[in-house]
Amino acid sequence: MSIAYYLLAQRMPILVRRPIAMGAAYGLFLYGFMRFVIVPLSAAGGGGSRDVLWVVLSIVVHMVLVGVPIALAARHALRIAERSESRVL
Repeated sequence: MSIAYYLLAQRMPILVRRPIAMGAAYGLFLYGFMRFVIVPLSAAGGGGSRDVLWVVLSIVVHMVLVGVPIALAARHALRIAERSESRVL
């Protein structure tokens, strides 16, 4: 998950410039991908919770506690890489 964002951020500067908004969007994407692709293809049974509160909280958690930290970590790593490249040149 993290490496995919990092690799995309190297090619799409908006992911680095706006880590909160883009990280939240990435978290939303991850939730959808997990919910509608990964879980149905896995051996996990059931169809997930139908409780609206549970679904909303799961989405918010993915946006705030998964996507945003990934975006902030990627921004930090890219800035360090950029600084080290500028020192070498």
